[in-house]
Amino acid sequence: MKKNVSILILFSCVFLFWSSVYSQEVEMDFPDEESGVSTDYGLSVGFKFGTHGLGGEACFQFHPNVHLRLGTTYFKYTQDLSQIEPDIQGEAFAKVGGVQLLANYYFGRPFFISAGALYNFFEIDMFGLLSESQTINGVEFHPEDIGRLEVNLRPGWSLTPYFGVGFGRTLAMYNKLSFAFELGIVYLDSPRVQLHTTGMLSPTSSVEQQQQLNENLAWLNLYPNISFQLSYRIF
Repeated sequence: MKKNVSILILFSCVFLFWSSVYSQEVEMDFPDEESGVSTDYGLSVGFKFGTHGLGGEACFQFHPNVHLRLGTTYFKYTQDLSQIEPDIQGEAFAKVGGVQLLANYYFGRPFFISAGALYNFFEIDMFGLLSESQTINGVEFHPEDIGRLEVNLRPGWSLTPYFGVGFGRTLAMYNKLSFAFELGIVYLDSPRVQLHTTGMLSPTSSVEQQQQLNENLAWLNLYPNISFQLSYRIF
């Protein structure tokens, strides 16, 4: 609980800091004939991080209120299962990220809505087996006899729609640097689970069992996006 509160306070401080910075930018955000910066067209590159991992993005402006964004993010996490359960040996892998093609529409100077598509890298893999032999009714079974479990989970759609709202700008109007904070949702469709088991566990990966597992996980069809982005305007 204390950890969650600390994280919330940290994000709040970051948000308030960048809001202050952006408000100062808005106050100075007026055309400067000597700057040579166009208000109609522009290109920026940026760094972003959030629940879809780390990555970069290029943003093209062809209207002051409309931005077209192309970017990619990626993050992979590996967990040794023996650190969670000493009786199991194996690993779990989780990947997030994707290639995004999005469009922003600014309905107020600092606020925008975003929509588009994401080629999703989301995937969870896990494999494991018991680390020691087990004795059942006086008979000793080795881990290989009991069996190995492999699980793979992917979204139902690889190409997934996205919708979000944000604060800030992915491309500065008259300055070089800009900041954007975004909240959104990716629709994954119902996830697809594949099971593969060996030994005594083989019946658990039957077609019927996999169908039942997919039905139980059908409600997991949305993935949240929380992202922060810092961009530099090239022209």
